[in-house]
Amino acid sequence: QDLGRDLLRRDLLAAHLAAGQITGRMLEGARKPLLALVAADLSDNEWWASQLQGSSRDPTAPQALVEAPAILAALDLDEVKRAAAAWLSPSPIVVVATPELRK
Repeated sequence: QDLGRDLLRRDLLAAHLAAGQITGRMLEGARKPLLALVAADLSDNEWWASQLQGSSRDPTAPQALVEAPAILAALDLDEVKRAAAAWLSPSPIVVVATPELRK
């Protein structure tokens, strides 16, 4: 019941975003807490230790992590609208896993 309601909310939000119904104020409202979270992560040794585990496979990963706040801060409303239209317009693939009953 709650899952169905949450999925409906997700789908309605995705439809609004895909239709370009997002404002600069909404973007800033989402961006500010995300930038604060990223800043906190970047100053946390435990977070860095967990992120650097895969850096031997992808040596560019640490630099991408450092650059992420600037990239996020530079996103403009038109870019977000274009991305939302591209990624949120198609119907999502939904998979429901149900366990087998034990006999």
